Amino acid sequence: MKTKLLFIIILLTLNLLHANSSKKNVTLQLSWLHQFQFAGYYIAKEKGFYSDAGLNVNIKEFNFDLDIQKVLHNKEAQFVVGKTSFIIDKIAGKNIVALASIFQHSPMMLLVRKDSKIANAADLRGKNIMITGDAKNTVAILAMLASQGIKLNEVNIQPHSFDLNDLITGKTDAMASYVSNEPIALKEKKIKYKIIHPKDYGFDFYNGMLFTSQEMIDNDPDSVKAFHDATIKGWEYAFNNINESAKIIYDKYNIQKKSLQNLIKEGQILETLVYDKNGKIGVLDEQRIREIANVFLVMGLINKDYNLDNFIYEYNVMSENKIYLTKKEKLFLEKHMKFTYSGTNWAPMHKYTKDGGLEGIFVDIIKLISKDLNINTVFEKKESWSDVLLDVKNKNLDFALSTGETKDKKKYGLFTKSYFKFPLVIVTKKDVSYISKTSELNDRIVAVGKNFTAHAFLKNNYPEVKLLTVKDSKEALKAVSDNKAHAMIDILPVVAHEIRKMNFTNLKISGETEYNFEVKSFIRNDYPELVSILNKGIDNLGEKKVKEIISKWYSIEYVSKIDYDMVLEVILFFTILIVLIVYIQNRRLKEYNKKLKLTLNNLKETQENLIAAEKMATLGELVGGVTHEIISPLSVGIMGSSYIVELTKDIEKLYNTRDMSESEFDEYLKNINEISESITLNLNRTKDLVNSFKDVAIDQTIEDERDFNIKLYLDEILLSLTSKLKKTNIKITIECDYKLVIKGYPGYIAQILINFINNSLLHGFEKDEEGEIKILVNEMDDQLELIYKDNGRGIAQNKQDKIFDKFYTTKKRNGGTGLGLHIVKSIVQNKLNGTIDFKSEPGNGVEITIVIPI
Repeated sequence: MKTKLLFIIILLTLNLLHANSSKKNVTLQLSWLHQFQFAGYYIAKEKGFYSDAGLNVNIKEFNFDLDIQKVLHNKEAQFVVGKTSFIIDKIAGKNIVALASIFQHSPMMLLVRKDSKIANAADLRGKNIMITGDAKNTVAILAMLASQGIKLNEVNIQPHSFDLNDLITGKTDAMASYVSNEPIALKEKKIKYKIIHPKDYGFDFYNGMLFTSQEMIDNDPDSVKAFHDATIKGWEYAFNNINESAKIIYDKYNIQKKSLQNLIKEGQILETLVYDKNGKIGVLDEQRIREIANVFLVMGLINKDYNLDNFIYEYNVMSENKIYLTKKEKLFLEKHMKFTYSGTNWAPMHKYTKDGGLEGIFVDIIKLISKDLNINTVFEKKESWSDVLLDVKNKNLDFALSTGETKDKKKYGLFTKSYFKFPLVIVTKKDVSYISKTSELNDRIVAVGKNFTAHAFLKNNYPEVKLLTVKDSKEALKAVSDNKAHAMIDILPVVAHEIRKMNFTNLKISGETEYNFEVKSFIRNDYPELVSILNKGIDNLGEKKVKEIISKWYSIEYVSKIDYDMVLEVILFFTILIVLIVYIQNRRLKEYNKKLKLTLNNLKETQENLIAAEKMATLGELVGGVTHEIISPLSVGIMGSSYIVELTKDIEKLYNTRDMSESEFDEYLKNINEISESITLNLNRTKDLVNSFKDVAIDQTIEDERDFNIKLYLDEILLSLTSKLKKTNIKITIECDYKLVIKGYPGYIAQILINFINNSLLHGFEKDEEGEIKILVNEMDDQLELIYKDNGRGIAQNKQDKIFDKFYTTKKRNGGTGLGLHIVKSIVQNKLNGTIDFKSEPGNGVEITIVIPI
């Protein structure tokens, strides 16, 4: 037993030694004593960020005998923390590279007592100033003095004692200090002070810069990149968790014996200096480096013909689309000149083109990643998804374009990071009530694509569900539509795309599963390097670009195409709509009749003046426009009613003669049900359009505030306009986070967009002209930004100040009433408490931006 225990101990010890020996040993030299000024390095070490990156980092505290630049030159440390004065050393020929600047604004400043009567830098003439003797490291302070016309012989420069009591007792008038250190000590002593900061005089230097040697980058680029990235991660964690970071410093790095509260305050102050304008840590900007160098030039510390080439690390965060590949990854790419991928019809993720190619969301993504990585990826068409997986397994294909991770696939392949997440949704017939949990499908037939992730999800988690495996999502939806399955499951964008494309009007999304589908690429298992390479491409792409690509494909497109199936729906819709308006609004219209007549008389009296001012059309034009809107659908409605009567007479005749078959009656019922559902759906979706007339007539709209999904609601608005948009060559796309839920007034949103679209169709494009409309929705803190764009003819500058005027229109003879944009402005400002902005150039379309609180 003892022998066995000894063997285990020896084995564990050897494993530990091997683990430590496998990590690269590097040293970081700090520029001062341990304090929060270096928190990110401590955190990267203590939280294991360095270790995870394959590094064993030794952090060395500063001592007063050190020359930081020599430490790097003599290879006593591979990385050092220094100041902007290293720019001077670089120009002098030192082989150094700046990896990052932790502080975008230097904490270095002059500290004076408030009772000293020194209010600004100009008041320092003739005063005692305590700074370090190295002019290179105090150049910002010296430049500040020079900018105020103060020469060095006009102040008394004292050697820095690093004793705050010298300022307190008056031994010096001003002391070079850090905003995160000495002011805190003075505040604790209840001594009032004032800060004179060089950045307030235009000398805003970097500070806490991280350096290495060019030799280190040449010999071990992987360690340099690993150290850089782990360090930035450490700093991000430190400032996101200031209290925790301060406690780590207090427990392990507190050689100065600072209090925990003091360290926390130090962190809070330094946090205000660390981020650049984009919220990034460690940024180095070449232009700003040159501006700092120019200050050194003016101060006589460098010559005018200086050279700063290769001073900034090429993989600093300012470098866009600069993807770092390790030596191993580069060697892998040298051995493999191209990579084959495949995917099947799974729109909008990817779908076959007429020429046998592939297009879609993840085709665009992989093409963009391939371009950024400079790799050659080639599509190979396969007959089915099962064939794609089999070829990856047999290494006849390098990767499958997009799939979800399952246990079965993990046995023979590797997965990249997730590109994006989509919920798996449940689709049923419209008469099925809401499904709150997947288990409600137990003992039901559910259609899924064979070997799809939804297939594996149900098989592994819900064995009581009866699976009907089909070729793809389209067949699964058809199975539900044809009553061969109770439900089907697939990811949201695929389901939404297919329902719209195939016009499954009898289907709906009845719920979500608990499964979030993380879309990944599936890689052959002998290509781990390809996984890490594609992962870097995914990281470089960023969530914003991915969302832009998704929005491009996951949107509703309307193009000119005659759809005779919609004619009957349009006829019936307008018939019921007009009847509903007459029936419901009759009493309310009577109540406002006198008021409307008075308004009408007033409008007639001022008609000539309004026309002269070009601010409105005549009242007759308004009435004509409204009449046109009512008479036209009324005529169509009469035709539709006649058609319904004829259908009913035909079925009645068959019934009376006992010649009606069961199939004929079923067909009649099916037609009636579909028409009724269509009427109900379209009536609900377009009631706010009708209210646009009502608002003008009676100035009263009642709208309930509720929570709603903005993307789904925008989709519904466009669907309600299908009959109108199908007559055009206008393509409409929506860019909006599909998970964005807001509390507001959806009816007003619908009314606004319908008016915008009507305006574009009437004013922006000629008949049959091709064009594009974009609707972009962004959430900004507690506000919603809605941007509407079209690429039509635009509006002349001299007419733009009139577009929101009541009754103003340029299309009086084409049905324009001039009320649309006036109504929109009124809704935005008076109903939604928001703002509306308009801009346009002739020939370049219009752009309208609405911002409303949510």
